[in-house]
Amino acid sequence: MEATKTEEIRRKISRKKLDVEQWIIKNKLPREIEDDILSSIMLTLKQRIDADIDNFLFSIPPGITKISLKRRLCLETLKKVKKLQDMNENVLTLICDNLKPVRYIENSFVFRMGDPVDRMLFISEGTLLIYESSDGQAGQGISSMDTRCLGKGDFYGEELLHCASKCFTKLPVSSKQVKCHTKVDAFVLMAKDLGAIVSRRPLQWEKNENKGSHEVENKAASTIITTFRHRKKNGHAKGH
Repeated sequence: MEATKTEEIRRKISRKKLDVEQWIIKNKLPREIEDDILSSIMLTLKQRIDADIDNFLFSIPPGITKISLKRRLCLETLKKVKKLQDMNENVLTLICDNLKPVRYIENSFVFRMGDPVDRMLFISEGTLLIYESSDGQAGQGISSMDTRCLGKGDFYGEELLHCASKCFTKLPVSSKQVKCHTKVDAFVLMAKDLGAIVSRRPLQWEKNENKGSHEVENKAASTIITTFRHRKKNGHAKGH
């Protein structure tokens, strides 16, 4: 009986090996990570032969491997978020460590218009549809011109960062319908985890906030000065 179970595990590992190799290449990960993933899958199957191992990130137990994977998969995407572009690297890695893998089935809704945005979503596989619906009914009263697609490397829910605090007293509301066009694998940053990050790194977060405010102020001041000079120059031209 034990020999049969061992052989079944070996067959499952063998079938998964090719999937893991292709996934590693697709995500531009170092090859040495393959052994860690396969070892984790083997351990999971030994504990429960019927375990779901389709998503490696769900089957890998907590620890260094999962933390390292999340950083490699998500750090560059975080740096694409306007609000986080100048954020301290330590804060970004802390955000990565708090991300949670999720899977949404095809045609399911992540957010409906008016829903509280209690998480920020980072897509690793699949496609989301973002659109407005005047009648509030999914799939009715919309056109392709109204619809935007988000895929691997994209994100949704950036407005959550704009109201980040140690303790969220008010959440932003989704102005769009967010629906899965396909099965979607993603990472989510929950509002409560974001609040904990702000609480742990208040000075670094506030420094970034102030920097953003100064940039807006400097841009506004620059615009005023440019406009003043332009008007002054035109005034002199008319005087001559």
